[in-house]
Amino acid sequence: MVHVDVIGDGPRNVVLLHGCPSPPEHMGGLARALGETHRVCLVHHPGYGKAPAPGRPYSLADASEWIETALLDLGVREAAILGYSAGAYRALHLVVRRRIEWNAVIALAGFGRLPSEQREAYRRFSRQLVEGVDLTPVLVDLILTPDLRTSSKALVREVASWMRATSPQSLSFELRAYADGPNLIPMLREVRVPCLALVGDTDHTTPPARSREIAEAMPRGELEVLSGIGHAILLEDMPRTVAAVKSFLGRVSDESRRRWVS
Repeated sequence: MVHVDVIGDGPRNVVLLHGCPSPPEHMGGLARALGETHRVCLVHHPGYGKAPAPGRPYSLADASEWIETALLDLGVREAAILGYSAGAYRALHLVVRRRIEWNAVIALAGFGRLPSEQREAYRRFSRQLVEGVDLTPVLVDLILTPDLRTSSKALVREVASWMRATSPQSLSFELRAYADGPNLIPMLREVRVPCLALVGDTDHTTPPARSREIAEAMPRGELEVLSGIGHAILLEDMPRTVAAVKSFLGRVSDESRRRWVS
């Protein structure tokens, strides 16, 4: 039910999970940058890119099992994992499940739980999609700050195109799976995987407090806030985002080598 692109052939695996409804290609620049030193596994979620459309509603646990199976079939037994926005929630869910040995997790503009208003919004959007409602204006408002919506028509067009990344039915199923997903914050307190919660300080969709909650829950969590960036962190400042991700993965790798030597 999922597809995985492999970029690069480095000695360490890193798994990338795109957001909702951002397409897999949204992660392409980051995948190529990390592919210089890693074997990157870019997952296409159900109904996106090369992944088949789901024929029925599914749960977050179903989707995690499909991702795990696809990665294990590729020989991925140990990896770092990075997710953007709702993809970060998926990444944290996979880390909690521990079927794969995750050596690091990075949550870009992510969240570890859905407040009741977010759950209800996802359920409402899920219903509206199958009713034929065009949610493009809602998506643009959620992803881009008012200043960016005014100053960058190119970014508005890019984000608006995300509504065509999957079918309304597939997106409806996906939103329902998130709406019914668990609160991961208590579970993360038992997970000793190094974690970076990376977020922009002007993110109005998943503000820094949501990332701080993740970082504080995880025993080895840390928070990094990038100034002048909103929710579209990869579109707004790819260089700084890539630099932060590479720095964190490098530090995790160095710590792992030191433990092995000692």
